[in-house]
Amino acid sequence: MSKAQVSNEFLIFVTLLFLISILVFSLSSSLIFQANEVKTYEEAKKICDDIAYEINLALKVGDGYEREFFVPYEINGIADFMIKIENYSVSLEWKEY
Repeated sequence: MSKAQVSNEFLIFVTLLFLISILVFSLSSSLIFQANEVKTYEEAKKICDDIAYEINLALKVGDGYEREFFVPYEINGIADFMIKIENYSVSLEWKEY
């Protein structure tokens, strides 16, 4: 076996290894992005459920009910969101959703 043949085989091996690593990275980054979206959605849903619970509690107790509660400043890194309460529903909106 000559040095040139070993060198070519090594370059082919390195190239294939590089292509496989790019493929694995692109697939894993897509999965990480999807998991991040699901986490954000779940956190937003929990906030909406908490607000709805507080509103329902206030309606059940009636006049004179007073309670202070807080919502997080940001949801999974998203600080620019809006909470809407209309037509007997609570929704949380941000740029993407």
